Amino acid sequence: MSTTPISLTCPNCGTSLEDYSGRMFEVFGCGNCGNIFNQSNQDNQDSHKVGTLSKFLNKYKYTIIPLGTVFTYESVRYTFIGYVIKHEVGEVERWIEYCLQSENKEYAFLIEYSGHTVFTIQINNTDTRLRGMKLYFGNTYFTNGFGYKIQIDVVVGAFNYNVLEDTSKRYYEYSAPPFVAIRENADKENEYFIGKYLYRYEFKKSIGLTKVFLPLPSGPYHARPGRFDWNGKFVMLGYVFLSIALFLVHLISFGFQSDYYIDSYAAPQQPAESEFRSFALTSEHSLLRVDAYSNVVQAWTEGEITLVNHTTGEQRTGVVACEYYTGFDEDGAWIEDNSHSELYFENVPKGVYHIEAQTYCDSTSAPLMLSVWASRSHWRNVVVSIIVCLAAIGLIYYIAFYQPPISYNENNDD
Repeated sequence: MSTTPISLTCPNCGTSLEDYSGRMFEVFGCGNCGNIFNQSNQDNQDSHKVGTLSKFLNKYKYTIIPLGTVFTYESVRYTFIGYVIKHEVGEVERWIEYCLQSENKEYAFLIEYSGHTVFTIQINNTDTRLRGMKLYFGNTYFTNGFGYKIQIDVVVGAFNYNVLEDTSKRYYEYSAPPFVAIRENADKENEYFIGKYLYRYEFKKSIGLTKVFLPLPSGPYHARPGRFDWNGKFVMLGYVFLSIALFLVHLISFGFQSDYYIDSYAAPQQPAESEFRSFALTSEHSLLRVDAYSNVVQAWTEGEITLVNHTTGEQRTGVVACEYYTGFDEDGAWIEDNSHSELYFENVPKGVYHIEAQTYCDSTSAPLMLSVWASRSHWRNVVVSIIVCLAAIGLIYYIAFYQPPISYNENNDD
């Protein structure tokens, strides 16, 4: 990045201006007369391809604020007084911020993103603590409660544009949308993005920052973060784990308990054959289960069960067998055991069906009792569970990062 200022002249009033950005922006504002003018990109060999900034500004509906602009925020009048040039800790490269100056000479670096305005203030030359954020302002860097040194690289003011310099480590040029990149100087692999770029985020050393809402009331400086001032890692892991839990609860509750009752029949005794009431299956690939019971004492009972499709005439046949046993066990105790049998028909298409049954038994005392159950296909319940999981993720994401900040009471320090 170039550290040599580029000389410009306002075409309206002739004021000499200097641009330290090294990017040769196409749009400039004169702090003397407020004139906005364009400058062609002539000498930009060392810069990234920034494109036409005016197109970015027009696309995202940003207003260019020229140097010298005066405005009032929370009953305090501020003036754009020009560039603020800082050096990275341990390096010589520079970057640019726009700066505000209030009437009582308090300096505020203006950050705008997601419709919110954040001020980090240096009053005189004393350290200012953003209490909710655990950030401490030093000469050229911030530290947080964990003791990590971080750099705040801010896109502000007239240009609303910035580039992260190290393209070899996943850093790209970003166009008009303003953002805040928080860099831990001790390890360039750690890059933290707030706002729109929150999830371009590596789980290495968390600096305890997520999305920030810092209102600036009039009078003594107070800062209070927004609704969820949690460690970014725990917020993200928290909503993931909660969503997985909801997925499992839904799957267990609905995915594995999808049987429903159809009908019961009494298959006549030997050697009769009968056709039972028809029923409809409304789901594709249903699983049909036929439960068979016998109350014929001391007899072995078998049944040949046939499932018939009314429309196609397709038939599927299976056999059930059961026994009703009574008597004394080897210890002389009376026992009574009614065994039952289950028959499954898998991947049954939807349609109208009926059951045909023929029983075989060495006794003529009672028929074979049948009950028919169907199971809806499990994959549908899995899909519903996934939808529930995604909906939970979206809801928790919204609550954590897009809810408006808690209303601020400047008389309440808690």
